[in-house]
Amino acid sequence: MIKKNIVTSSDSAHLFDKFFLSHWKVWYFYLGIISILTTLLIWLSYEQTFSRQSVQLLWLAKYSPDTVFLKLLAIPASMGETTVVLTLAFIHMMLALIFVRVGEQIGIGRRTLFVLFLCLNFSPEYNHSRFLIDSTLIWSLLWLVAVWWFLSWYEKSLITAFIGWAALIWINTFFGLYSLLWALGFPLCFLCWPGRYRHWWQGITERVRFLLVYYLIVALVISFSPEWWETLWQLANKTWQQFQQMAKEISLFMSSDRSFDLDVGTAFLFSLQLVAINALKVAGLPVIFILWLSVKMKISSVLKGRVQLFSCFCLGFSWVITAVALLYQGHVPEDLLFLPILFLFLWLGAKGTYYAIQKISSGAIAPERLLIGGWLLVAYAIASVIQFGPSPVYQRLAGEWVANHPTAGKVMSNSAIALYYAEESPLPDNASHMELDDAAFLNSALTSQDYFIHAQNRHRTLSLDFSHFKILAQFSNRRGDTAYVLVPK
Repeated sequence: MIKKNIVTSSDSAHLFDKFFLSHWKVWYFYLGIISILTTLLIWLSYEQTFSRQSVQLLWLAKYSPDTVFLKLLAIPASMGETTVVLTLAFIHMMLALIFVRVGEQIGIGRRTLFVLFLCLNFSPEYNHSRFLIDSTLIWSLLWLVAVWWFLSWYEKSLITAFIGWAALIWINTFFGLYSLLWALGFPLCFLCWPGRYRHWWQGITERVRFLLVYYLIVALVISFSPEWWETLWQLANKTWQQFQQMAKEISLFMSSDRSFDLDVGTAFLFSLQLVAINALKVAGLPVIFILWLSVKMKISSVLKGRVQLFSCFCLGFSWVITAVALLYQGHVPEDLLFLPILFLFLWLGAKGTYYAIQKISSGAIAPERLLIGGWLLVAYAIASVIQFGPSPVYQRLAGEWVANHPTAGKVMSNSAIALYYAEESPLPDNASHMELDDAAFLNSALTSQDYFIHAQNRHRTLSLDFSHFKILAQFSNRRGDTAYVLVPK
């Protein structure tokens, strides 16, 4: 009698656990590879072109690094674009791996963590910002390290955990003023932290004394540095003025006839609502679904109560900080600032993820539903790495053409991206950057040895009279946007 070898789904799951989840080196290696490959796929999908904001920061890093972030960015920027891309891939890999490490630290199983990692890695809004060069990226990384430190030490020594967390947050102020609010405001949440006690009100006297010492040290350090004190005072005044201005603009937006004026408090509540809506948009449907499952299915065996409490503190404070950033900047912050909220959503969604995995493993879900759901998730993941909007590659190609065909004259353009790739300054105050499409003015400003790179959006009427110019080269993207390299006739 011949015994047939039949590999069942449970056998496959066992092999998956044995060779992928059980060995921590293999586990982190494969997660890192998935993250790096995703980043490189996105770079290829975006046709290897940085955004306007990114090229301006790269230029400042090369020629005028006046902040800690720009000085750090100057290292890969001086080595070429490939080094910058690999550096960004490494940073995003570290974000993913530390996110997973924190998940292990708080007791989330590796199967659940793998699903949460995939939700992060294939988040469309997050992937859309992967190649946005901004100090918020380093800020998010250090914030994540601070959370990891605290959760690693809080059971052994709350004081050690807090000191390490505070040190990292203060270092993080070099990369974002949001950290200043975290360093000054978030410690107050520890008044409600139970620590080694059963109830939050037990041991509160000890925590009050410790926080008084902490704030006293902060006050003494600031008082001994007049520049810091003056900077903080100016920042506070500017922030209040920005809040008042935004309250007026929100009032005008809601009522064009100015029938009512919102005060700063009401405008702040309005910004909280905008941040909540945008946070859910950044999270995406899969994360919202597992959060809903976590709330609906009361499973207490995944996250400890103190971990949930700390996560809720962080989530609430992140919500407030992002709302403050909205009022200060005058617009919804970039998606990178929502990364801490996304991390917290995923950790808090561990219960719902665990429940879904158990339902699938037990065979409680019909195979056809699993097949449909699986294909939908695959389509969602593929869509997250594809660029659906118009690519600025045509501006890069025009700039590179100019760089490869140098001229004795000057180079001017209405595109910052084209100027950067033409090895000219992409900054808005640079004389080479011209938004004007007046052919007569350009003719008087340019000589026969000068180049003008004109980026033309497909939806705009061609406002430049090309009869005054000779077209040396032109480049287009897949949507029909075109960049022309021109010289006066």
